Amino acid sequence: MGKRKRRDEALTNPTIPPPSSSRRRHQRRRHRRRKRSPPPPAASPEWRDWSSPPSDVLLAILSRTPHADVLRGAGQVCAAWRRVAVSEPALWRRIQLFADDDDEGAAGGGRGVDGRGPPGWRGMARAAVDRSAGRCESFRGRADMGLLAYLAARSPSLRAIRVTSRIYVREEEELVAGVIRKLPLLERLELSGGGVFPATTRVMRALLGHCPALEVLDAGGCATDSVMSRRVRERCEERIRHLRLPPVNGCCGCCMRGQSLLGPEALQSDLSPLQPHVADGDEYNKDEEALGIATMCELRFLSSLAASSPMLD
Repeated sequence: MGKRKRRDEALTNPTIPPPSSSRRRHQRRRHRRRKRSPPPPAASPEWRDWSSPPSDVLLAILSRTPHADVLRGAGQVCAAWRRVAVSEPALWRRIQLFADDDDEGAAGGGRGVDGRGPPGWRGMARAAVDRSAGRCESFRGRADMGLLAYLAARSPSLRAIRVTSRIYVREEEELVAGVIRKLPLLERLELSGGGVFPATTRVMRALLGHCPALEVLDAGGCATDSVMSRRVRERCEERIRHLRLPPVNGCCGCCMRGQSLLGPEALQSDLSPLQPHVADGDEYNKDEEALGIATMCELRFLSSLAASSPMLD
């Protein structure tokens, strides 16, 4: 209203000079500049603290991170990250702690469990088992008998074990009582790194009896010092879908082939070869009793075979 009033006064009052053309042009330019001026910048987005996102987001992030990295550093970023890494058993339901060259142990190129592995691998594996809070269903990584016993004692829901390093199992009782009897849900046992696995009658009977769901037993890369009875071997072949047993250490194969020639009395007595030995005195001083050469792993077995089978007369 003020501008219109002044303009009307300028038109009616001859004493007030009209605005100059230059002034009018200046006003028009200012008006155009106001119209063309850019809009004010949008407000900056709210700052977010990525050190403490929701627990489900952190769990999704850590579940895509290798477990070795979580144990070494990712779980130590801050209190929120450590809380999820330590207190979420779902993160450790399937433990994966293998190295790229572990499986090469079966061919002699990998690192065994005799101290040549990565430093602290046993402590990392035990920490992962502890964080699973008894809910671990699968383990893949380096192991020795001590770690297998630790895993079996704390993981009643364990269904799959894959040992990727060399493992040397010398004591049957340690394997049967410390591991096999505690894993009723075991479905897969793979020893892909090589070593020694006692595939004896007792061990295989324990696997059949205490692990009824066992479908895969792969110990083909290992070796053993003895063979099992034919009856137990047939039961294993019937029950276990994928079966690879270790070859007999230092045996030419005659002992295993000769089991098929034993009579039922020998099978009922669960005759199994003893450990390789050197006979004392004159117990085997006759060639017809030995029926073999010194490289055969069990001369007593061959003697029993000759006594029980007329085919060798």
